[in-house]
Amino acid sequence: MATPYELLVGLALLRERKRQLDQAENHALEAWSALMVRIGTLVCLIHRNDVDEIISLESSTPVRGVAPWVAGLGYFRGQLLNLIDLKVFFSLGDAGYSPGARILVVRGSTEWLGLRVDELIGIRHIWPDTVRLDKQTTTKAALGIYEEQSLLVDNEPMLVLDIKTLAMHLNDGGSAINTHWQTK
Repeated sequence: MATPYELLVGLALLRERKRQLDQAENHALEAWSALMVRIGTLVCLIHRNDVDEIISLESSTPVRGVAPWVAGLGYFRGQLLNLIDLKVFFSLGDAGYSPGARILVVRGSTEWLGLRVDELIGIRHIWPDTVRLDKQTTTKAALGIYEEQSLLVDNEPMLVLDIKTLAMHLNDGGSAINTHWQTK
């Protein structure tokens, strides 16, 4: 996890890069920050602004009779938090505790969701000149319809997970979840 010092350095880099681009091309910066997370064996990026809070939830209450990717219920800011194990949801491994696991708290359309990832690796800043990979050049993504795009970050192809759409579909229980499972 990034230290406060590393976050400040990243913000300073963003400001400097914006200044350079504004001087050189006189256009607004289209950079954004991403959380780099590990879900099973997959390392992917998530828009930082889509995550409301990051917590480590030590205990949860299991719920019987639900989908296998529902890890249970937790408590967050005086409200129940539905916990979803993304590793099981995306068929990237079996359910199980990981010491570096974190819960990404996201506001869905009707309630809070806690999306469990196996590890929060850090923060990456995505610049306007970051290489976007063509979907045909990347392998079939494990993220299915929730793959927003594929980028070349640190000389590695990285998938960007559209966590807001995932949260809305999980809240709505809509046909998109069924579509996800039919494509598996």
